[in-house]
Amino acid sequence: MMKMTPRKWFWILNFAALATVVVGARHPQVVNRPRGAASDAVRTFVAPFSSVFTGLQTGINRFLHPHQNSSSRVKSLRVRYQNEIAMLVTRISDLEKLLRETRVIHQNFPRLSVQRLRAASIDGFSTGTGDECTLDQGWRDDKQIRPGDAVLANRAVIGRVSHVGPETCTVRLLTDPMMKEIAAISRPVRAGLVSIAPQALIEGAGPGRMRCELDQSIHAMAPKPGDLVQLNDNEWPQAVAGAVIGVIKSVHQSARTSLRWSLEITPRTDVQQIRQVVIVLSSRR
Repeated sequence: MMKMTPRKWFWILNFAALATVVVGARHPQVVNRPRGAASDAVRTFVAPFSSVFTGLQTGINRFLHPHQNSSSRVKSLRVRYQNEIAMLVTRISDLEKLLRETRVIHQNFPRLSVQRLRAASIDGFSTGTGDECTLDQGWRDDKQIRPGDAVLANRAVIGRVSHVGPETCTVRLLTDPMMKEIAAISRPVRAGLVSIAPQALIEGAGPGRMRCELDQSIHAMAPKPGDLVQLNDNEWPQAVAGAVIGVIKSVHQSARTSLRWSLEITPRTDVQQIRQVVIVLSSRR
């Protein structure tokens, strides 16, 4: 019997490897079948152990974290309801504030009636050159909303409706450069109000500003910061006559003539800081 030496084994293994490469290149299915059989055998051997370890890990997780999924769902629902409650409480607060304001408006402006007021929320502001805001009320909400209606916030006039659409309406604010109105300038004192100027032309000067050129008549009281500007214009609804529209911020000598004061006026209510307004529906229906 021929003795197998290490040299012979070396040459036999090299020949077998070479034959495997050649056969695999020419007939790959011959090599793949044994490989697949070996893979199936290993998988069959390992699968039971894998299944056992997976079940064991699941049991440990359930023991260490009981009802984890149920707890997560309860926590998620709790957060959701807390968010809804916070939103509803805020809305209720806004409505209560609007109700109080409406009652005070009726007290201060007796000519207004319940049927002539319409509550609205500010949806946004214009991004163009004009100074306007959009309300969430249109003619589908109330057919009585028309261009020219005055809009109040915190009992002060902030502008008037310029356009009415089906779902929204546009309000041109008093600070818009296209806005001009006649107003009276008064000074608050303990006894009430002292008239500084019964009629003055107020013009919009851009976002957050109004201006006025006031004549220096003989024996007239000079205006000063803090004086109130009250609407006194026949072109506006009579129901809002006397409503405050602004307060004097500064007084300077006019650059046009030495016989005039130049007044810088700020709106009585900062529209950027409010959400709720009241539309005063005119009595011309």
